[in-house]
Amino acid sequence: GLRISEISTSAIDDQMMWPLQSELSLSYVHSCLRVFKMAFTQAHKLKLIADNPVAAMRFTDFVSARIKPKPARLNMLDLPELITLLVETFKQNPTTNMLALMMLAHGTRIGETRLARWRHICLKQKVWIIPAENTKTRSEHVLPLTDRMCELLSVYREAIGSRYSAQGALFVDRLTNRGLSEQAALGEFRRLSRGQWSSHDLRKLARTGWVELGVDFLIGEMLLNHNMSLMAETYINTSADDLKLDALTRWHKRLDDSGLCALSQETISA
Repeated sequence: GLRISEISTSAIDDQMMWPLQSELSLSYVHSCLRVFKMAFTQAHKLKLIADNPVAAMRFTDFVSARIKPKPARLNMLDLPELITLLVETFKQNPTTNMLALMMLAHGTRIGETRLARWRHICLKQKVWIIPAENTKTRSEHVLPLTDRMCELLSVYREAIGSRYSAQGALFVDRLTNRGLSEQAALGEFRRLSRGQWSSHDLRKLARTGWVELGVDFLIGEMLLNHNMSLMAETYINTSADDLKLDALTRWHKRLDDSGLCALSQETISA
């Protein structure tokens, strides 16, 4: 019932932010405000409203408390059991399991991973290029492929059979025969994990593993494709590719030692 002309920081605080905080977590309230602002921004772009009264509003205008990150639901002690699950059920559903393995192996986000296409991957040059339009940072993300990952991708390509297309999506929905949608991918993860962990927990687990292996902090941030300062990027630009490959090689060795070595051409063919 609030008129657009009556919108102010105090009005939003009183009618939206406080009621939401009484029932929801701060992180969810933050997301609600972001969507609220996006709606006004789009309406202003489409000239549906003359002015955008929420353009300058920030979450910190309403909440001073720091949002605590959600605790990870997977830790390094869970790694062997997780790997066993992915290996033992790979043959039944290679698409979902390979999506999980790619995220765990590289620390990538679910969106940029599920949108991968075979043309983004070159096994000869051992590289995976994630286009800028598929990344959260809107910058191209280049990941070196280890020998082990090249082997796993070859195993996966054979496992999906006719669903493989050199120009097609890496992860194809079994029902629609198209690239996995966001909802389909999330649903597959819920089924795979039985609700015990999420796709983002795989990314967190990869980061934790890199810390345990002593991977340089900046290299870890580059692998996660986090935004960094120009100084940081310049500092490690000269040897970043070699350092990223070394980090991933050691991490993939850790995954193999945790049971991933059981996934090979022989196990899929058996």
